[in-house]
Amino acid sequence: MRGRSLADYPTNVEGVRNLMQAVRSAPTVERLIVTSTQHVRRPGSGPAASDTDFAPYQLYGESKVLTETITREANLPCTWCIIRPTNVWGPHNAVLEEGIWRLIYRGVYFHPANDPVVRGYGFVLNVAWQITRLLTVDAASIRGRVFYVGDDNCRQADWINGFARELTGRDARTLPLTAIRLLSGFGDLARVMGIPFPIYAARLANLTTSNPVPMSPILSLLGTPPYSQAEGIRKTAESLRTLYKGRRGAVR
Repeated sequence: MRGRSLADYPTNVEGVRNLMQAVRSAPTVERLIVTSTQHVRRPGSGPAASDTDFAPYQLYGESKVLTETITREANLPCTWCIIRPTNVWGPHNAVLEEGIWRLIYRGVYFHPANDPVVRGYGFVLNVAWQITRLLTVDAASIRGRVFYVGDDNCRQADWINGFARELTGRDARTLPLTAIRLLSGFGDLARVMGIPFPIYAARLANLTTSNPVPMSPILSLLGTPPYSQAEGIRKTAESLRTLYKGRRGAVR
């Protein structure tokens, strides 16, 4: 559930303060990776002037700004860096399994036509590989730095169509943006009445806002991650087919 105040994210604030205190009191700690989020800058806010040029998205993003600030001010004796995961996806992502992937599998998903949106995605095994490598590379190369972790930026439509081809054998169906805007208005009304609807204003805003992130620091340091987008989609689609076919009354 989305928080109503910063107090709803104690792990990102008080938890981080406690962690910093523990690390300062433990001289055997050599390296620390602190996980933030790409949402310390809201989608569409444009390139940041620096690592501390924040424009947080919602309260969760604000809580992670505090995570980063507490880390920088902690005066840690060890090597530390901050990671900002992009849109992490892969097998067993419950939100996507019950959201867009399920709609694609059932053949009821419609994507905006001529979609120009670019954003950062991160196949989970690539993100895990990057985090593991950050634990072993030369300490001077990461000390005090911020890294977005994930795959390189790509067209949103390519990612969507990759899943559509794996799950349905064809690209995602499209509708003109004006038609989807009309549907999102209906979706907002349905949600007020407690009726689930696949598209609504907030989801449409997300679908139509580019959010590329600076991936060059992590890619320059560690190189290309081991799994291509196509390989990640195939692995994920295998898991999804097993999941959906195993459900009684699953509908294509």
